[in-house]
Amino acid sequence: MNAKINTNDIIMAIGYDNTSANEAILSQAKTIADIANKIAEPNYSYKIVKIKKITDNNVILENNDVLSCKSLATATKNCTHLLLAVMTVGHKIDNAIKEAFSSDDYINGMMLDAAGTGLVANYSKNMWHEFIKILDDGMGITEGFSPGSQDFDLENQKVIFNNLNLKSIDLKLSDSFLMIPAKSVSVVYGIGKEIDVSCVSRSCKNCSRKDCMMRDNREVEIKVYHSGTQTTIKSPIGEKLVDLLKDNKIYIDLPCNGRGTCGSCDAKFVKLIPKATENDITQLSKKQIEDGYRLTCQVKVAHPLELFIEHEEMQILSDEKSGDTEVYKHAIAVDIGTTTIVCHLIDADDGNIIDTVASTNNQRSFGADVASRILHEMSDENGKEQLNQSIVGQLSEMIKTLKAKNDVSKIENITAVGNTIMTHILLGHETKGLGAAPYTPVSLERVTLPCSDLSIDEDCDITVIEGLASYVGSDVLVGAAVCDLMKDDEYSILIDLGTNGEIALGNSEKLFSCATAAGPAFEAVNVHSGMSGLPGAVSEFSYANGKYSYKTISNKPPLGICGSGVLDITATLLRQGIVDLTGRMLRDAEGVLFDENLKEHFKIAEGLNEDIIFTAKDVREIQLAKAAVAAGVDTLLETAGITYDDVKHLYLAGGFGNYMNIDSALLIGLISKKLKGRIIASGNTAARGAVLATYDKTFLEKITSYANKSEYIELSLSMAFQNYFVDQMGF
Repeated sequence: MNAKINTNDIIMAIGYDNTSANEAILSQAKTIADIANKIAEPNYSYKIVKIKKITDNNVILENNDVLSCKSLATATKNCTHLLLAVMTVGHKIDNAIKEAFSSDDYINGMMLDAAGTGLVANYSKNMWHEFIKILDDGMGITEGFSPGSQDFDLENQKVIFNNLNLKSIDLKLSDSFLMIPAKSVSVVYGIGKEIDVSCVSRSCKNCSRKDCMMRDNREVEIKVYHSGTQTTIKSPIGEKLVDLLKDNKIYIDLPCNGRGTCGSCDAKFVKLIPKATENDITQLSKKQIEDGYRLTCQVKVAHPLELFIEHEEMQILSDEKSGDTEVYKHAIAVDIGTTTIVCHLIDADDGNIIDTVASTNNQRSFGADVASRILHEMSDENGKEQLNQSIVGQLSEMIKTLKAKNDVSKIENITAVGNTIMTHILLGHETKGLGAAPYTPVSLERVTLPCSDLSIDEDCDITVIEGLASYVGSDVLVGAAVCDLMKDDEYSILIDLGTNGEIALGNSEKLFSCATAAGPAFEAVNVHSGMSGLPGAVSEFSYANGKYSYKTISNKPPLGICGSGVLDITATLLRQGIVDLTGRMLRDAEGVLFDENLKEHFKIAEGLNEDIIFTAKDVREIQLAKAAVAAGVDTLLETAGITYDDVKHLYLAGGFGNYMNIDSALLIGLISKKLKGRIIASGNTAARGAVLATYDKTFLEKITSYANKSEYIELSLSMAFQNYFVDQMGF
């Protein structure tokens, strides 16, 4: 097995690149590469030894030798053997380095030293492929660990040397555990039947030495077909595919934040198809697996990839455009939802909507709910920047689209509303203070600043409307103002059921608000056959004339269940006695199926790839969500000292509130039956409020007045909420 070094390897190792190195340096590096390749004497020795025991920090061999390294112990926990190996390129390269430095020829010495390191690095990578070939069928191998790197102390060299016959390759170990000749490397690999073949030859991921020549940084090409275009990505071996897609602004639906539990990020792979993981098998049908579909969040790059990402627009609630063409000044009003973004182009003088674009929020690639996105920021050193760039880039593209479609050259101003986490991300604020008690925002104040400060490519100011609390943002504040919650002495309620459940209760004197962690279930997240409001989603379900029936969005063949369908299904199963008042799906009820994995479940429809079902666990998800919302309303009523009889109107805002069946909501107890006849579906009040705030100074003053008279109720600290929550758990 040969080892070779090239000119570029050498000049990069000594701090140059192809553009900065002059002709003399390049010529000298070529000469050194030729010399090094000529005098290199690559050789190796290896042995496979049985593992006796693995502890948290040690791997104990069958001869009782101990390798101490937590990373190695963790990586080999399912291994039965270790492969111990030493590779060297011989004494001649060492001697040439010493001779150059002793002659004060420092440039040649540096280049020869770099060449020697590169030679042994390339040799060890080549040997890695040879080691894979000698494995028995069904055996896997981990990445390699070398003493002296990361947490693998150099003293472990003596264990490797104790188990190998190294006299034949003329290799010795010094008293300080350094190898002679120096241009040598020792590596330990774990092998066993319970592991896969590693994508990389060395454990370099957590190493801080990014310029190390031993680093395994091989690249492959990934072709991604999406939204009618093709993107080609160069990727190092071992990278997570889903991270590469995000980095290249290819946004996919990722409600579970990459845990492989939602099934939303599937893509069709062709040619070299990744091996199906347990999560693939659980979330995808047998036919999908056979057709090459895989969850992108489960794929690690091990070879070139080619994949197709299918995309359809969600059913997104937005106001109709006015059709007014006599416009001299234009403005933009934006509602930044956790799930969707609505962007209106309006007449800056009177607020008439000229055109609208709406899309799923690209941040869904980082998780379905705000908690997942806060966690992403906290756990990824680039998380804050990724989230900010995602929303800024998407807004810029949406505005550009509106301008191009309507031949608009200049925007006068932009107004944005959203929940507090979304506006924090837009403004570049940290969100970690919102992730744990006492849930402290950076700021709740109204902000006006040049678009350029947020890297939005528009020559105007952007105003981000103030919020009420950590989890009640400007979207709820402007919604309360749109619905005139503080118009008179009588109380009215606003419930905004999106990815989060936010509630406001107000009259002329006071505006109370709270937030409940209820929304994801109503958007079909964590529901077995759940999906977004895309064509093919079951959106209605009922029982009549002795049979069950359903409707899907756009009347497409059924693919899954969206939020309004989840609500209808729960209500229908309650009516038919399939689910009892405690929320238990009755195993002996007509139509109920059972198996050990899903437990009790009910078939809703025959899907294209597999049956669409509703499980006992899904019922519990809805039960928890509806109890949280109902208990939130009860808590606000108690805080205000009133009852349901004192409520004039209940306004339902947001996409789910607009599309849901009110009778189903009343039946399951999401909304109290005491409010029947006083419920008004109000559409996207947040977007409408953003439009008003863009051009109407009186509305801006109204918002300020509402904010000044507001009081936020933290439900996690409320004993009343806890008691109401328990009371509302039953159907």
